[in-house]
Amino acid sequence: MLDWLQNNKTWVFSGVGVAVVMAILAVIRLLIRRKSPTRKPAEAELQIHGEEIQPQFSWTHRATDPSGAITRRFRNQGGRVSHVVAQTTAPVKVEWHPKDSLAANGEGWVRFTPRGNGVPLPLTWEIHYRTALGQAESQVFRLTTVGEEPERLKQPSAEP
Repeated sequence: MLDWLQNNKTWVFSGVGVAVVMAILAVIRLLIRRKSPTRKPAEAELQIHGEEIQPQFSWTHRATDPSGAITRRFRNQGGRVSHVVAQTTAPVKVEWHPKDSLAANGEGWVRFTPRGNGVPLPLTWEIHYRTALGQAESQVFRLTTVGEEPERLKQPSAEP
């Protein structure tokens, strides 16, 4: 064994030397990545793994009742959200279902009940929520007529 090591010391120790240099470079690279401000944020990581962050409201069934209330059903084709609240400055009562959270591919409805002579159109409302990452965000929608689908007025925006 010692004779073999004596005859092959250059080959054996050059391989070890290469391995040591590669290990040192790997450690340096790891340290640089940790300090780098260009790391991918958690949101980008979730999107890489196929999970959506933002909810995507797809408006479906619409209904009105004799009191003048307008109900719109929807499906969330995006990411799950929690702490969901719908509100408007219009003189209507806003009800949101399901309360508090909405699963990915979850369904629900929003109802606007008039506090006077019918729901004033166009009607603008805002949906506030927290993403799966805990970020507070919102989307704004407008309903021009009962027969049309609600229109999103702005992209989701982070709240302070």
